[in-house]
Parts: sequence; C-alpha cells; structure tokens
Amino acid sequence: MSPFAEALRQMLDGATDYTRMEWVEYLFTQVIGERGWKEKQLKKIESWLEDKELPRPHDLGMIWLLLLERYAEMSTAARAAFLAVAHRRATEVSPLGNRMLPTIWEYMNRLMFDPLNSRLAKLSPDEQGKLLEELYPETV
Repeated sequence: MSPFAEALRQMLDGATDYTRMEWVEYLFTQVIGERGWKEKQLKKIESWLEDKELPRPHDLGMIWLLLLERYAEMSTAARAAFLAVAHRRATEVSPLGNRMLPTIWEYMNRLMFDPLNSRLAKLSPDEQGKLLEELYPETV
C-alpha cells in the first residue's frame, strides 16, 4: 500500500460514523435504474486503497472537506499523515502519482472546469501521466 493509499484509508476509516457503504452514498450519485451501483462504487473505493485507481479530484476534496467540517476530532495523526503525503511530489507517494502531478494537494484542489482538467479528460491514463510529467518535471 502506497503512502497515499494508507493516508486515504486512515481518513476514510477515521470517520467513525461512516461505513464504506455510506461513503459510497455520500460520494456517488445513483444512476436511475442501475442495479448494484453501490457495490460497483464500493469496489471503486477499494481500488483506490489498493493503488489500482485514483479518486477524482472532486471526490478526494469532498472526503477532506467533510472530515474537516464534521470530524474535527478526527485523529490528528491521520490528518497530519494525509497533509504530509498530499504536499509531497505525487510520484513519490503513489504508483499512480504521475496522474496527480505536481502534488496530491494541487490535484484535489484543481477547479472542476479548469482548462487543464478539460485537456486531461480527453486523454488516456498513460497520456495524462505523460502530459503532467511534461508540465511538472521533477527537479533535481
């Protein structure tokens, strides 16, 4: 488990009032008539924690905001762990980090209709990583 996935798990599990299924209901919208949508989205959250997929910037931002607003008592260790990971270069903390460059913090705070997001939305995951690596080269 990458440092990012571990920090995300600590945040999700730190919200003691929320089960993983309740996170699904909070983060995702049901498609009318779709059967099994909750289970499908639960698998998506699990894939975030297994470093197989990335949460969308909006989803990550919503998790952070809810936890700050509603769970002020959330473990300061979990909060500090996430902030420490979020402010490091994304490629240092996640095997999928090239798609969140330059940092997870900047990734989750990108505006939904930012021109960069529009460009990224039209690209495959590999192409997204290449573009972001070009825009945010690693400094030595």
